[in-house]
Amino acid sequence: STLLRQLPLSLVITNPNMEDHPIVFVNRAFERTTGYSRDMAIGRNCRFLQGRDTDLRTIRDIRDAVEAEKEIVVTLRNYKANGEPFWNELNISPIYSNDGKLVYFLGIQRIVSSRDEFLPASTSQDVMLREIQHRVKNHLSMVVSLIRSQVRAADDTRTDDFIKLARRVEALQLLYEQFSTDPSSFELIDIGAYVGQVVAAVNHINASKGISVNVDTQTCEVSVDLAVNIGLVLSEIMTNALQHAFTGRDRGQIDIQLTINDNNQNGAIKLLILDNGIGFIKGQEWPNKTGSGSLIVLGMLQNVNADMSVTSTDNGTEITVTFPYETPRRNLLQDDPDIPSIEPHDLSVLIVEDQFLIAEDIEASLNELGYNVVGRAPSAETARNYIDQNEIDFAVLDFNLRGGTSLDFARQMKKDGMPFFFISGSSPDLSKEPDLQDIAVLEKPFTQYGLAKLISNLFS
Repeated sequence: STLLRQLPLSLVITNPNMEDHPIVFVNRAFERTTGYSRDMAIGRNCRFLQGRDTDLRTIRDIRDAVEAEKEIVVTLRNYKANGEPFWNELNISPIYSNDGKLVYFLGIQRIVSSRDEFLPASTSQDVMLREIQHRVKNHLSMVVSLIRSQVRAADDTRTDDFIKLARRVEALQLLYEQFSTDPSSFELIDIGAYVGQVVAAVNHINASKGISVNVDTQTCEVSVDLAVNIGLVLSEIMTNALQHAFTGRDRGQIDIQLTINDNNQNGAIKLLILDNGIGFIKGQEWPNKTGSGSLIVLGMLQNVNADMSVTSTDNGTEITVTFPYETPRRNLLQDDPDIPSIEPHDLSVLIVEDQFLIAEDIEASLNELGYNVVGRAPSAETARNYIDQNEIDFAVLDFNLRGGTSLDFARQMKKDGMPFFFISGSSPDLSKEPDLQDIAVLEKPFTQYGLAKLISNLFS
């Protein structure tokens, strides 16, 4: 369908702290959508996409939202490099550093057929559209979380930060390209083909003469969520090898293997990345909890309960990552001696979210707003046990937890008088749940402004 073909996401990042608010990053989907190359777009204000039929009121709304540092979603008439007009559904979100300073704006573009896009009439198509929309918004939340993680880890706005960002967005972008060619792939992804595409994309971005990359994959179909985790882990490990494993050498080799154990009870996907480089510095551990790349790898591993082993010598490094087919729920509230304790603050909050990176981003955003995150839980059961044993002031509840919605848990919290709100990428229709119609919903990808305003309303 037209909607499926339009799912590849066009992403733009602008810097409001530079003169005339220029573009500092675009992805390949932007180039395909607009016909403008990276070199033609970077350094320019986004107004070059406007033309004679672009609505001035919409432009004013965008300008007002940017000045107020607010998120905005509009549909406006833009023009491609060849002069062809198109309707652009544009979502603009502010990105802040860890000290609360506005550093970037993220623009997410999607071509639509008109200002009032036609929606499928049939029930089956409508259900499929909502499912795809939910998955896209969840992955968009992951993109925004990656950008925020990058900003929090960076001391400045160096160009290589955007190169890292481009690679991470690219791994997600490849999934949406599969949505384009195969409408059924919003449920299952051919992991062998996807790994091959990620390897090619990362090698292209980090290409180095003399370094050969060999890939050998078996294949099976996996969930989109598992594919996202595998793709991002592979991207980080492979990039680390390309950038650091062959320092001082003219030649080298990276071998990547993906093998499948389809045992029904203990199925696993094993990813092996082997290089013949110089190895890690003696005493160095990787991944650690300092670099943004390491944090992403740790987050992805925790998302799907995967295991990693790293063996490094002067003759090279071997990294093996084992992903289970079915992700067991993991208790994120267990004690971790490496995570510093959080001092009590005005209001304590529990985050109930099964995507590690999104939960990480919610926690960081809440901390920056002055709230005290006392726990994170990946399931309603874990959250219920935590609430029974601890005092909290309110909760952030993912509407779509693994295994279904969180409605039953929400009803129990409301019955107990616990303040909470939903966070969701699926725009849930609570009109069918009369007892929950008054519960607020924060849509993914969220902004700090939206989060702060919703919490303020919760206690007003």
